[in-house]
Amino acid sequence: MQSGTIVTHKYPNSRWQPSFGALLILFILCWQSGNAQYASVIENITENEGLPTNYIFNITQDHNGFLWLGSDKGLIKYSNGKFLTYDADNSGLPGNYIHHAVADGKSGMFICAAGKDLVFFDTDRTRVTHRYHNLGRKGLTYGLYRSDVHPDFTVFASESEPFIYAINRNRLTEIIKIFAQKQTDGKGAEQYFSLIDGRRVLVATGRFKNEKTHVMQSGIKYSPKFGVGIVRSAKGNVLDTISEKNGLESHMLTDFHRTADGHLYFSSLGGGFSFIRNEGHRKAYPLENGKVRAIGFHNNKYYVLSRGSVFVLNSRKIESRLSLGRDALTLFIDKDLLYAGTFKGLVIYRLGEKHIRLLKSIPFTDGISRIFKTADGKTAFSSYGNGMFIQEGEEFRNIRLPVFNNIENLFKGQKGNYFATSYESGYTELNSDLQAVKSYSRENGLNSNNINYLFSEKDTLWVGSPTGISGRLNNKQFQRLSAEQGFSGHQVKCIFRCKQGRLWIVTNTMIMEKVKEELRPFGSFSGYGGNSPYITYAHYIPEKDELLIATKNRLSVFAMREMKPNRKVETPVLKHIEADGRVISPSNHVELQHDNLLTVFSFGTVDKDFLDHSKLYYKLGGADWLPFTDGNLLKITHQSSGRHLLQVKSRNQDGYEKMYPADIQIWVQPPFYRSWWFVLSAIITLVGVSSFVVYQYYRSKYESKLHESKLNEEIEDERRRISRDLHDNIGAYTTSLIMRIENLEQKNGDRGGDLKDIREISYQIMSLLRQTIWVLKMRETTVENCYEGLLSYSTRYFKTVPDIQLNITENIAVNRSMESSKSISVFRIVQEALHNIVKHSGADRVDIHFESTDKLRLTVRDNGKGFSDNEKSNGFGISNMKARANEMGFELKMKTGPEGTEITIEEQ
Repeated sequence: MQSGTIVTHKYPNSRWQPSFGALLILFILCWQSGNAQYASVIENITENEGLPTNYIFNITQDHNGFLWLGSDKGLIKYSNGKFLTYDADNSGLPGNYIHHAVADGKSGMFICAAGKDLVFFDTDRTRVTHRYHNLGRKGLTYGLYRSDVHPDFTVFASESEPFIYAINRNRLTEIIKIFAQKQTDGKGAEQYFSLIDGRRVLVATGRFKNEKTHVMQSGIKYSPKFGVGIVRSAKGNVLDTISEKNGLESHMLTDFHRTADGHLYFSSLGGGFSFIRNEGHRKAYPLENGKVRAIGFHNNKYYVLSRGSVFVLNSRKIESRLSLGRDALTLFIDKDLLYAGTFKGLVIYRLGEKHIRLLKSIPFTDGISRIFKTADGKTAFSSYGNGMFIQEGEEFRNIRLPVFNNIENLFKGQKGNYFATSYESGYTELNSDLQAVKSYSRENGLNSNNINYLFSEKDTLWVGSPTGISGRLNNKQFQRLSAEQGFSGHQVKCIFRCKQGRLWIVTNTMIMEKVKEELRPFGSFSGYGGNSPYITYAHYIPEKDELLIATKNRLSVFAMREMKPNRKVETPVLKHIEADGRVISPSNHVELQHDNLLTVFSFGTVDKDFLDHSKLYYKLGGADWLPFTDGNLLKITHQSSGRHLLQVKSRNQDGYEKMYPADIQIWVQPPFYRSWWFVLSAIITLVGVSSFVVYQYYRSKYESKLHESKLNEEIEDERRRISRDLHDNIGAYTTSLIMRIENLEQKNGDRGGDLKDIREISYQIMSLLRQTIWVLKMRETTVENCYEGLLSYSTRYFKTVPDIQLNITENIAVNRSMESSKSISVFRIVQEALHNIVKHSGADRVDIHFESTDKLRLTVRDNGKGFSDNEKSNGFGISNMKARANEMGFELKMKTGPEGTEITIEEQ
């Protein structure tokens, strides 16, 4: 940490003696009070806010709750945040000057246009439905009045005629002309009777012409007076007069109306209309093109720094204005001293009753962001770029922070500590001596490095950033209030807890109250901005429990004890449904065609009163809630087949909601190829075709097998016949041949061994013949039978070759069935191999290994001399052996060398 000293002028103990040059600058600034601007307690709606005209003759509310204005441009209706105009061109009015309009409380209103033309205007259909001709005389002016004794009657009368015209709201086509009777009601008023359905009915008395004189709200009487304003009184005592001087746009008042919610509306000529809310009263001070930077409070007055000037406000008006210079950045008031921070340094003034005296100017070039007093009474301030400064005697010592020194704001904690904030580096906690304790940023838990505001209470620290509010306990976040919890805006202006214990957050667009785990908007208090709804500055005055909100054109003061939310919100009502031009009766079950293009759900308007500002929202399926984009019409396009759930709700600016009583079930019929009957027919057809194809396939297969079976039977018969012929013929001849050779040997002896050789050949022929007959008789054999045949043959064969040792082994893990033809081929290959060994190898040992696991494998190995590559390719019947192996699906491998030869056949 670094520290330094700014050498300044010292505070003298004696009276300050300025030089002549200083006298030109440091002079007594007098209060400018000649053109004081008064605080307004009323709010105005004019053409600047979208009103079609500023000339309003009367104001009323129909049976549906809509607000209607009679003007010089026709009837004006407020609906869904807009002012709609109905005139002679679009609604059938006899003229555009609507001097009188009286709601009948049932279906519309009686309208007197141009002072004499009487019509009935249906407010549901927004058209003139009844016209009353030939009433009154030319040159006379007529007025419309409600009956003073009967709610069904409206009176049309002139001051110059002894009779009245009475209209019954239940019989709109009839109009009754009634003369006054001399009989009075005991109070001197004339009476007007009519005979209705055989009964004598009192329609009105002479007092119906008595105009409305006042209206009550919260115990205060409001008495509008044309050309004067609105006189406010309580218990017979006049409180004040609301006029053009203190907020009323025009004092030429023409009518007033009190809504069912207690709000007061006043119409005027040239000033549009004005209103006073039933709850949440506020005062508004004009700030033309203002940009508030700081607010102080002293001696029950507000000191507002805006664009280089300090405006001094009392409870009724801006009583003075002090010019500090365009570079003034902040201010601080301590008793009778006013400290102003500028880009040039710190300036100190003394406050007087009627003047302000400049005491001292301390030069400083980095710009001052916040001025405050420490617990021990020292003056300190933060700067833009050079850290902190604290008073040490008559000088200021510089305190540098470890992370950032461009301090945007400084907030005091509950424990005497401080928090310096930055728009880029988070915040740093300081102890009571302004020494850094710890810095916090995104790297150690903050949601954003852009810190707009900090509010400390007990053990909780509320941190405001553009993305929301974080609640921190023991330097750890325990709660996050972002857009999902109702946070609105992108810059936090103020966080505070009022005297009633409610936690409030003010952003650049909204006032919000923390209610449990969410933020509830106070949108009904959005009138603080006029044409510029964005909040530029907000400050809470705990001494008065008031919130000050500044916008471009005004400074509004809210009494927090009166900040009550608007709980009024109307339940959505479904009027009708239109699907691709086809009108459907309102229902909670809607059926649409699969090729639907546009479905329109028309709901009743929920935003009827200017101070309600309710909106409709919808939720389709699992999607999020979305606002209606076309007033009270919900347009849905191209819905897919199946069931869809539609939910609708209304919500006012303060977050209060009402759901449409039931969920709307939308059933979109599938196209014909997805309907149940088509799918069922398709399945039946598919099953039928598939069954036919399968039947034909298996029938063909059966017939093929049957044909093959018959063919096999014929082949078997032929095989058996051939085997019998071989046995009976060739076998008999071979047996006879062997017997005759044996007889010859017995008679003559074997001279030279020829007969012995012939006999051996005959035995071989007989053996081969038996094998052939066996193959012909048996189509299949087993692996074990094949092995036993090889074992029998090899053992018998090598008995005739005593010089060669035979070693035969087996590993038959799987005894599988085996075609007899394959068995004979294996036998022939082994037979050929053994014959080659005996004849050509010169070996004295032969090993035969027979194996049956997952495959059949047979190996014949000798320890002879081997043979050459040429002999391997062409000699010793090798090609025949390979051909036999390939025919039965085996592979023959051969290795040969000086150590011997190895032949392996393996099943593929």
